[in-house]
Amino acid sequence: MSTLAPATAPVAGNAQGAEDLGPLAWVLGEIQKSLETAAKSLRRFARESNGVPDVDAGPLRLVRQQLHQAVGALQMVGHPSPALVLGAMEFAVQSFVQEPQRCTEAAVQKLDRAGFAVTDFLQALLAGKSVSSVALFPQYRDVLELVGNERVHPADLWSPAWHWVDIHLESSKPALVYDPAVRSKFDRELLKVVKSGDDVAARRLQEICVGLSRGAPGSRSRSFWALAGAFFEALGLSLVTPDVYVKRAASRVLMQYATLARGDETVSDRLGQDLLFFCAQAVPSMRDEAPTLRAVRAAWNIEGEKAVDYTSEQFGRFDPTVLAQARKRIEGAKEMWSALSGGDMGRVRQAVDSFGLLTESLQKLHPPSLPMVQALNNAVQASLNSGKPPATELAMEVATSVLYLEAAFEDLDPNDRQLTARTVQLAGRIERAREGGRSEPLEPWMEELYRRVSDRQTMGTVVDELRTHLSELEKAMDQFFRHPTEKNHLSTVPGQLTQMRGVFSVLGLDQAAQTVARMRDNVDELVARTTPADEPGAFDALGNNLGALGFLIDMLGYQPALAKRLFVFDAKAGELKPLMGRQAEEQAAAALAPAAAPAAAAAPAAPVETAALTSDQIDAQIAARLAELANPKRKKKDGPPAPSSPIDEFSKAADSWTAKITGPAPLEALPETFVTELAEDDLQNIFLDEAREVVENGLVAVGELDHDPTDVGELTILRRAFHTLKGSSRMVGLTDFGDAAWSMEQVLNTWLADQRPATKELIAGAGTALRDFGAWVEAIASGEPHSWQSAPFSDLARSLGSGEPLAAPA
Repeated sequence: MSTLAPATAPVAGNAQGAEDLGPLAWVLGEIQKSLETAAKSLRRFARESNGVPDVDAGPLRLVRQQLHQAVGALQMVGHPSPALVLGAMEFAVQSFVQEPQRCTEAAVQKLDRAGFAVTDFLQALLAGKSVSSVALFPQYRDVLELVGNERVHPADLWSPAWHWVDIHLESSKPALVYDPAVRSKFDRELLKVVKSGDDVAARRLQEICVGLSRGAPGSRSRSFWALAGAFFEALGLSLVTPDVYVKRAASRVLMQYATLARGDETVSDRLGQDLLFFCAQAVPSMRDEAPTLRAVRAAWNIEGEKAVDYTSEQFGRFDPTVLAQARKRIEGAKEMWSALSGGDMGRVRQAVDSFGLLTESLQKLHPPSLPMVQALNNAVQASLNSGKPPATELAMEVATSVLYLEAAFEDLDPNDRQLTARTVQLAGRIERAREGGRSEPLEPWMEELYRRVSDRQTMGTVVDELRTHLSELEKAMDQFFRHPTEKNHLSTVPGQLTQMRGVFSVLGLDQAAQTVARMRDNVDELVARTTPADEPGAFDALGNNLGALGFLIDMLGYQPALAKRLFVFDAKAGELKPLMGRQAEEQAAAALAPAAAPAAAAAPAAPVETAALTSDQIDAQIAARLAELANPKRKKKDGPPAPSSPIDEFSKAADSWTAKITGPAPLEALPETFVTELAEDDLQNIFLDEAREVVENGLVAVGELDHDPTDVGELTILRRAFHTLKGSSRMVGLTDFGDAAWSMEQVLNTWLADQRPATKELIAGAGTALRDFGAWVEAIASGEPHSWQSAPFSDLARSLGSGEPLAAPA
């Protein structure tokens, strides 16, 4: 159970703040490729299998693995909510593996749209937009409905970490205790809320909850009734819509009342989180009398939260390939019109074709903009008919319209009324100019459009130039580091560093400018030195700075404001330090503990004692975190490193960050087969030892539940046992074992969510499953062939979930 937190404990909201999105930028491209490959495979399987039940499910297993890797990558870079959506897709594909005939084209389309939504959401994050992961709920719900998962809630995707807060409500109402009169009134008012969303009944429930909070004997129950009071107050003020999720939460409040009235102070964490979620959704205005809601929002520090429409799709409304095609066609139309306006009449027919393709894309993506597209086609057709370039006025109007389309399609929102209004306005300007009207002055929003485009193009050009300079520097220094006596390799380096310093200064990147100045001093010293005594130290400093500058330049391309805040120049060390993911003002004065040692293939370097992380250290930390995500309890062992998995590949940084100078004499690596065999044996031994312990602990929990089926703590331990077996087995490639544990974990997830006491069937089934897992572990340890499979465990889980009689053990 969560512990109580002080009233001032902060809870992070949905706003992304100043977080470092660099890791997300690194993995997003790979995630997109995985989703696209998975979607193609699913569509092909659905088309070719045609509902046949006994078809080979091999392609589906590959898709599930691709999705699993994408889930791990998103968890690794700190985005659990979109990872949860991809995890639901993985679960759905796993159900297709068991029943291939369920992989229909309609089901695949739902998975497609969920993948589109995740990609769209992540791109919005990288663009610096204030978005909430709760908006992914429509696709998340649709995917889980494919597998019959009824326990789905928008709060699943809400990012703040749950904790209890000890809160004391100020009220003139008397304290209440649990008695038949209070229960009767609570039942009566709650029935009105659940049936019709009665706001008057909700306000009466709020008064009861406040009274129960004031009379509660413990801090946990006092906080719970404060949350419930705020929830019903929001409902009474119509600040939340009484949908099925709201009514379900209201019904669960009554169930919690029954538990507390029996003298059991156990309060559901999940119910508390759901109630807090609706309090975050309910944003009171200045006119609303909502003292309880305001007190709860302040106590849990969610006053900055905003309401999110989780009922309608906000992301993934378009196929990314169709959207990308439209953007290319806009670019093609812009190029053709530019040539036509410049007098190149030989391309007039190409221009007609280009604008025709643009019309086709807009018909699919935004039909209300067709009047403007028709006006554009009329303008091109006029030049074709006259055989002359367009007049200056018409050329300007068409250029403005195409530019507006280009900007609008960077972040297309088909429900944006402004988009429709402005396309109609631009259509009118084009038609008037084509008919010989005078040139109309640019409106303020048009001038702002030109300014934004100019700034974006300028920054893009600058970033490209910086990348070119950096690439040339890396090449020159690499050649010198490999042959330190040939100093002619450094002849062009000082001039390039001077140019880069000037660019960084103009952009206001003072920390980078200081870094480049120090690098020039270091290079001048290397050129002037007659002995190579201290050159390894200079190699390390220059190599680290090249890597950090590459990281900064990459970030400058997608988050220029953040790039200025997340780097600091350490004058003592002479190095640029990336402040990885922490607030700049905090980390400028703080130091991180040294990270893992660099890879064996890299030249030895002095330990880093400050906030800086080298590329090898970052890669090592990412790999360690992946292992923790799969199995937090796994202990490290001495021995050769584990082989790289596909998820490890996601953790690689951009080329300019990882292409660090290694020195003139890299160490020779051990043969790959030798390292792989040792690593696999080592990992499997870790799994076997841990699995035995987990099975033993799980059986202890089963015994405790046999004595007290209502013990939520033991039920949670039992669920965690299956979760650990799933994660650790998948890490060592025992996919079937992991699938079996996953099916049992899902049963416990549902049981805990519904707050049901353990039944005799559940206790018996879990005990049987754990003993069978123990036998399976020993079969693996023996190294002999065995017949253990996931199917019997899945059948057992299905029987427990549906309430069917348990089959006799095999």
